[in-house]
Amino acid sequence: MQYTQQQREYLHKRPANVAQYETVEFNHPDFGSIYLIADQVLTKYFNVDGVDTPFTPVAMSIPSDTNQKTDSSNAGVIQFARVGMQFRSKLKSITPSGALKPITATIRVYQTNTVNPVYQRKLFVAGNGINISEDAVTVKLSFDNPAKVTKQKYFYDPSVFIGLQNG
Repeated sequence: MQYTQQQREYLHKRPANVAQYETVEFNHPDFGSIYLIADQVLTKYFNVDGVDTPFTPVAMSIPSDTNQKTDSSNAGVIQFARVGMQFRSKLKSITPSGALKPITATIRVYQTNTVNPVYQRKLFVAGNGINISEDAVTVKLSFDNPAKVTKQKYFYDPSVFIGLQNG
């Protein structure tokens, strides 16, 4: 995570009885939201947009720091286990037209006795950024929306492709 100076100071001075919970939400219009919490044994409930939401516990590593200046297509990697088959079934529910929409990953950090997250960052799952094996699921994150076509070379020229002209 990339914290402000004030947040870093607080983390170093934080009392021992204040636990910190790292969570991630994967969201897509075709499968809804998947809520995961890192390194917990029991399901935890946290406030997400005013709704008390259950987070499924998994062994998971969330990127600790992201640097936008080096590579906007690489915001880190989330790796988790135990829910690979459930995640795969969610991915299979994406329709062909839904494949044009990005999967978002929202990283949130909660603390004991707080309603709202102390840190929140919305990222995108990079194109072809999900690898599922028997052992783990690896999700590559990106700052940019991979569903956007922003490069001129991807647009078709009607003078070359005659069928694209109206009339």
